[in-house]
Amino acid sequence: MAVMSFVSRKWVEFLDGFLPRRVKRMIFLSSFLAYIQGNHKPDEELVNKLNQLLHLSNNAKSAMVPPLLNERIWADVVPRTEPVGNTGIVLAKLSEMPLATIVTSQARILSDNIIRKSPQWLRYGTTNQMRADLVKLLVNVNNLQNG
Repeated sequence: MAVMSFVSRKWVEFLDGFLPRRVKRMIFLSSFLAYIQGNHKPDEELVNKLNQLLHLSNNAKSAMVPPLLNERIWADVVPRTEPVGNTGIVLAKLSEMPLATIVTSQARILSDNIIRKSPQWLRYGTTNQMRADLVKLLVNVNNLQNG
């Protein structure tokens, strides 16, 4: 057990130091959107929309891989089918909510919960930078999927 903990810790330290911030940002946001949806296959149209919204990469195809990893990254971090923190918001239901249901203030609270629980190696900037990205993603979930 101690050996595995040591190996895990070293792996996290390696990823944290090795991955550039822009790559961490792309992995964080594209895998999180796929996790919200419960999607295990990248959706090229959705990834293109996400890239347009958040300017993740010069080549949207590079954002196609992180959605494949969504369960590995998020499943043990943030519950998908039960309320996150004290927000009362269930991630799996976000795509079903009417556009007006999640407001910026709710998205901020939800974002803070997600950032606090997110893997250290995926943190790509200040809490404020990450919150701004997550809020933008969360208030636009329906537009990304349906628009």
